[in-house]
Amino acid sequence: TRRAAETAASDGSLAQRLAGLAPGPRSDLVLDLVLDHVATVLGFSHRAQVEPLRPFKDVGFDSLTAVELRNRLNAETGLRLPATLVFDHPTPRELADHLLVELSDTSAPVPVPARDAAALLADLDRVEAVLDGAALDLGPEAGGEVTARLRSLLSRWTAAVEPLDDPDPDSDLAARRLEDVGDEDIFDFIDQRFGRSESV
Repeated sequence: TRRAAETAASDGSLAQRLAGLAPGPRSDLVLDLVLDHVATVLGFSHRAQVEPLRPFKDVGFDSLTAVELRNRLNAETGLRLPATLVFDHPTPRELADHLLVELSDTSAPVPVPARDAAALLADLDRVEAVLDGAALDLGPEAGGEVTARLRSLLSRWTAAVEPLDDPDPDSDLAARRLEDVGDEDIFDFIDQRFGRSESV
């Protein structure tokens, strides 16, 4: 796990590095970061010279060195840490644990892969098949609820695609299909299948 943390330490922002690690390597990475900066502030050549469980006051920290460490960690993490940081969390281990909690709230989420037009159209085909099969079985009340839901989804979709400037006609087949049909045609189709909802 230590090797994984060291590998991540040179790749991307701290939040991005943490987001891609399991809990053990995440903790190792933040502790190593703290030890590196403590060593620099104290004039040591390597973080191995800093004992994670030894209090800052026992290795010569004073108000000036405490502020210098805080400033370094602010720049490294993007957080806004108080000047009393090393007094509130008196060992490197405690300080690292505190930073890990703070950084967990700001770590970049794992990006969700974008869906392409073919996948979206396949989903629409499945929805269409479900609607065709359910149209005769639903009563007026349930049909009205489905109608209202479909209207809401279509409204959100339209609001999302209309601001786009000159979309590539080969990259958004779903949008082209909806635009060719038109909102009123779609609403008429829904009303014919399920009836008009009283709430709409």
